[in-house]
Order: sequence, then C-alpha cells, then structure tokens
Amino acid sequence: MTGILQVPLFSDETLPSWVARLARANGKLRASSFCTDIGLNYARLLVGRPDDIEKLAKVTGRDAADLTTHALVFDEGHRINFAGQSFFKSFVRKHQLAFCPRCFASDDARPEGHLDTRRYWRMSWLLNEATVCTHHACRLELLEQHNQSQDFGQVLEQNSAIIACHMASPVPAEPMLLDHFVAERLAGHISHGQLLDQTPLGVAIHTARYLGVAFVYGAKQSVSELTDEDVAHAANKGLHALRAGAQGVCALLDEIVDPRATTLSSAYGRLAGYLRSRNDDSYKVFEEILLEHASRRFFIYGNTMLDRNTTWTTVKEIMKATGFTRAQVITRLYQAGIISTNKAEAVPASALQLFAAEPDNLVKAKAALEIIGCDKNFLDLLVEAGLVKAAYEPGRKATGRTAFQLNFLKSELVAFRKSVEDKAQSPASADMISLRQAAFRTGVPKTEIIAKILSGACTRVALSGEQLLADNLLVDPSELRSGDGQQVGIGEAARILDVILPTMSKLVEYGVIPHGVDLTRPYKSGQKVVVRQDIAAFAERYVSVRHLVKETGLDRNLIQAKMKPANVRPAFPRNQFKTLFILKSEVGRLFE
Repeated sequence: MTGILQVPLFSDETLPSWVARLARANGKLRASSFCTDIGLNYARLLVGRPDDIEKLAKVTGRDAADLTTHALVFDEGHRINFAGQSFFKSFVRKHQLAFCPRCFASDDARPEGHLDTRRYWRMSWLLNEATVCTHHACRLELLEQHNQSQDFGQVLEQNSAIIACHMASPVPAEPMLLDHFVAERLAGHISHGQLLDQTPLGVAIHTARYLGVAFVYGAKQSVSELTDEDVAHAANKGLHALRAGAQGVCALLDEIVDPRATTLSSAYGRLAGYLRSRNDDSYKVFEEILLEHASRRFFIYGNTMLDRNTTWTTVKEIMKATGFTRAQVITRLYQAGIISTNKAEAVPASALQLFAAEPDNLVKAKAALEIIGCDKNFLDLLVEAGLVKAAYEPGRKATGRTAFQLNFLKSELVAFRKSVEDKAQSPASADMISLRQAAFRTGVPKTEIIAKILSGACTRVALSGEQLLADNLLVDPSELRSGDGQQVGIGEAARILDVILPTMSKLVEYGVIPHGVDLTRPYKSGQKVVVRQDIAAFAERYVSVRHLVKETGLDRNLIQAKMKPANVRPAFPRNQFKTLFILKSEVGRLFE
C-alpha cells in the first residue's frame, strides 16, 4: 500500500517480529501504535486472529495465507500453531526471547534497511527444546521474561546491553539432533526416517519428551518437575530412538520396561498413560508400538486388548485345554520357573508344552537324595548354589491356607547326576582324591568343586564306583586353585576404579560395565564378575569429578560450576549414580 515503507519478511521469521520491524521502518517505536494508526488491533495480531491478519495483508499488500504461516495462532485449547505445525503452549517460549548472538551479528551486517529493522525473531527460537543454533553452532541465550504485549523491538531495546554482551562472547555448542530436527522441519525439510517424517513436529517432540524422560530419569519421573534443559537433553535421547523407527523405539522400551510388572502403567510408568490418553490419531502409531512391545512380555488385561495377547494365555485356559486342576497347573508352572506365586494368572502360550510331560515326574526330597546320591545337607547346598532346581507344589495347611512344599523333578535330578558323571573321563590314579576329601583338604566347598567340573575348570575327573556322589567323584586337588586373574569380583573392581561399592554395583546393574556370573565362586547363585579389560576400557573413557579434584587440586564445587558453561554433562543420570562421572574427552573444556 502506498505510504507504508516495507521490510522483507524472512522465511523463518515470526509475524510479531515482522510487524515490530515494520513499525520501526515507519517511524513508530511501538508496534501497537503502528497498528492503531493503520486500523488494526495489535493484541489480536499477537494471537493470530484471522480477521486482523486479513486486514494486515490488505494494508501491506501481502498474501493472507503467507502471513498466517508466520503468525502465532493461539487456538481455543492449549495449542499454538505456526509454520504449519501445532504445539502445546507449554512447548513454546511465549514470554521469553531466546536468540543466537551470531544470528544477530549476521543480521546487523546486512546493508539494507535501518539498523533497528535488521534483527528478526526466528521461529525455531520459540521452542523450549531448541538450545543451539544449527547455522552457527552457537548456544541460544535467554533474556528475562517479558510481557506478552511487548513487541520484539521493545524487548531488543530494553535488553540491548545484555544482548551486546552475549554478541561479544558467543558460546560455541554442538547442535543436538533435536536442534537440527526442529530447524529442518520448520523449514519444510523431511529427512529423518519414515516414522518421524510421517509424524507432525509437535507430536514428535511431545513423544520424544516422554520417551526420553522415561529412559533417562525413570518411568515414574514427571516431565513438569524437570528443568527445560533437562527435558531437552532427555527429548534428544527419545528423538534418536524415533529416528531409528519402530525398532529403535522398542530398543529404548527394553530399557524402560519393568520386567516384573503385569500392567501397562506399572511396566512403562507415565509413558503408557501419556500415549494411551492422546485423542490425536497422530499418536496412534506410537501407542501401537508400545502395545506390541508389551504384548510380548506380559498378558494385557481388558476386553479391548485380548486380540493382542497372541503370545499369552491364562491358567484358566490351560485348565480347559488339559483337564488338569488349578493346583496341578500352578504346580507345573512353578516347577518350570514360569511363575513365582500361586496367585499368577497370565502365562506364555508356550507353557502348554509343559503338560505333555509325565504326570509322575515330581518326587519328594527323600527320593531326590537317592537319585543324586547325597545326604540332605549336601542337597540343600546344591539347591542354594543353583546347581539343582527345586520345584514347589501347593499344599494345604490345617488352617486352610496354601503352603508350598519342596519337591523336585525326577528328570532334572537324573540329568544333573548324569551331567556331572559324564565329565569323569580320566582314569583313576593315586594322586586323585574323592570330592569329599578334596573339599576337606582344600577348603573349597563341594558345590564349588562340582561347578568347576561342570564348567570344565577341573579337567581330571574320574569315578570310584561308590554309591554316594561325594565319594564316587575323584578329582585332582592341584586343579582347585584360583583362576587366571582376568575376572574379578565387584568389590575388587571397585578397588581398581577407586569408587565406592554402591557405585560399582550401579555401573554393573545398568550395563555400563559388562558382567558375568562365576558359579565357581562361593555364593548362593554365583558371584558377579567383570573382566579387567572392561574395567580398563571404562577408566579410559570416563573420569569421576572426585579424581579430577585429586589430580588438579581444584575445589569440587568449582569444577561442577564450570560444567554447565562449558557444556559438559554428567555421563550418567544423577538420580541413579551418586558418583559424578564425565567423559574424559570433555575434560579439556573445563580448563579452557
């Protein structure tokens, strides 16, 4: 329109930013005054009212549809729409400006237009998850919160000193996948895999948030209790899984799910409630992935869910198919280790195969002693060591309550004795002694010696022909010595890494350092062990802040204070690891 000086509308600019620059170009310091002069309601423009956008288009000679794409359109619910995408209001920085100092420097360097009309507000800066500029690899800086009615020009003017300070010393930072994803999708680019490309940006960020928070901070963690920085970090983890498609999501769900749970909410925490409560069809694909993942692990109750339980059945269905009583079904399932309580109901469909076995396979402890060839004390030790598996069946007390009675599977007892005696391939010689004598002379428990025989650690094993197993087995006592030292227990590993035992246990529990179980060590079910090479590999990659304090002499609080400005994050979640570890490759940034 004649009489109004125009300024360019950039492809990634917000409409409030453009209106503020348009006002400055036409001699108005306030966008609201400019709008009043041309017959527009500035407050309605800020929330994207269609009638006011249409009037602005006529006054400026612009296309109304194009201006709507740049506008922040607040709907009647809890969403804001811009750039053809829809976002929850909680995702958007409505009263706070984030900016890239180098982007503003680039704006100032443009020759066209007056200086105070060159800087503009990028759409990608609106989202809480955006923390780094993808164009300049520079950290986005946040200004103090402002009143929504304040225009972009006023915010820049009131914070000019702070902005100048940030522009003088921008903080380099490596953009995360989430930063690239936001910038590229807002620009209309689709290149992040089939699952993400078919998902609206707001839905993808929302799902990545909950998925990442459940993975990083635990399934019961509430998103609202975390800082924006923590949420962005977690959402980036979730986005990596979404980019890998359904397989990547399932891999992350493997880490999140509680294997002991029997319901969706207890297995996946807040994530399950979030996905199943969405009314938007865009979330359905993620709900389907969750339900498919769950159906492979436990029975999902509810009439609407029965068709998903293709790999599960119930005790009641097994009773119908086999004609067995409930007590018989529960007994057999307990013997096989499929259930751990007589109140269990849902079981894998493959459990039906158990009922093709001989019905008289169950024997009492007295018969078990004869089959193995041992006394009761030795049998108890074999059970405690996990070498012999006990089965239990429900029996009735005088009170009418159910009590489990100790029993054994005859086939398993026979297989155990045969597996031990089959290892006896050496001829008997004068330097060999019985298992009973070897345990007495060396102090190595009989169960540990048997475990060594089964594992092949004892190679010279013979039979004497005696009835009892402890007398029948002959071994070479010289073979009952410690291993080669390549594997160490958790306590020794903690000493090597110079960390407390609970920290070492956490590193093993969460799979940071791989571990195995050595059945030859004198513990009820074997002892967890780790390989020295894995310990060395961990020490090469990570360092604790406590060690940095020892090496540098700096105060611990000072080192931790330097972490955030240097963009150095804890290597592992703080709510799970009391000891603070960081990557050795990032240590240098703390002392630059």
